[in-house]
Amino acid sequence: MEAKAPEVENLFIAGDLLDLWFGMKPILVREYYPVLRLLRRLSQSGMKIHYLEGNHDFNLHPYVEDALGSEVSQELEWSFGGRRALLTHGDGLDPGDVKYRILKRIVRSPFFRFLTACLPGSAMWRLGLQFSTVSRSYLGRDRPQLEAQTAFAQDRVRAGYDVVILGHAHVPGIVPVESNGRKGLYVNVGDWLTNFTYVDVQDGRFTIKTMDGRPLDARVSANEEVV
Repeated sequence: MEAKAPEVENLFIAGDLLDLWFGMKPILVREYYPVLRLLRRLSQSGMKIHYLEGNHDFNLHPYVEDALGSEVSQELEWSFGGRRALLTHGDGLDPGDVKYRILKRIVRSPFFRFLTACLPGSAMWRLGLQFSTVSRSYLGRDRPQLEAQTAFAQDRVRAGYDVVILGHAHVPGIVPVESNGRKGLYVNVGDWLTNFTYVDVQDGRFTIKTMDGRPLDARVSANEEVV
């Protein structure tokens, strides 16, 4: 990544890079220091880093912001080649998944943030392991997640966006969507656990690529130009 840094102006992280980090003090997550140091070097080299919180890493203020020298957000609007885009992690969009939506509200609440500051580190780590296990149990539910994310993208396209970029579903692909006569794109970046994918944007065109250069076995198109 550092070798390509001069070619990259903006790096968008779609969440879940730092598993189990949800507002805990830095001393509890030392294994992430090499990643944070790398991102800090990229930031210092001139690359702008935009971190979108996921369902495995949230309440990141102020530690990750200070470490990266960048802003952390849950949702971000950006323009790619004049195309209005919305970026967010994409979890909790399935209206039928009531239990997860309730859980998300709880762990994002001020009370939970207060709890992370008060409980001993060992207790927070055990709680994080349990939360991570529950969250990972949803990885096999690709179809409802994709349907919910596609519906979300259609809704945002109807609201005026041209591109909706999400993560969470672990299914990389580029899907054309349309709503009320407006056409747009739903882009899922995939993941770094199984597909090892990222989205490359050149002159407003979106392409999904793999970290090691192998062909992407995507369930939907990996290149905007062929859809």
